Amino acid sequence: MRAGFRDSPKWGMLFWEGDQMVSWQRNDGIKSSVVGLLSSGISGYAFNHSDIGGYCTVNLPIVKYNRSEELLLRWMELNSFTIVFRTHEVSKIPAIVIHLSS
Repeated sequence: MRAGFRDSPKWGMLFWEGDQMVSWQRNDGIKSSVVGLLSSGISGYAFNHSDIGGYCTVNLPIVKYNRSEELLLRWMELNSFTIVFRTHEVSKIPAIVIHLSS
């Protein structure tokens, strides 16, 4: 979760995991989303979600993180169990942003 304090679940209705990379990485990709969702749920933040497919892309000459179709599909499967089913536009790659309630 990006920001919060002890009483946040009392005052906030919906929480968000923050900006994950569009990758499979354990520390900042889809795997970090799983850890964040489980940890926040145990801590009392029951209504929590992450952006389907991640948020941040990197297009440098040496390092590139672009969302793959496989990653997007797996993230959709993961978020089908969360309170919000929301994709996010990634940088300047054309995308359809869909807001649906699960």
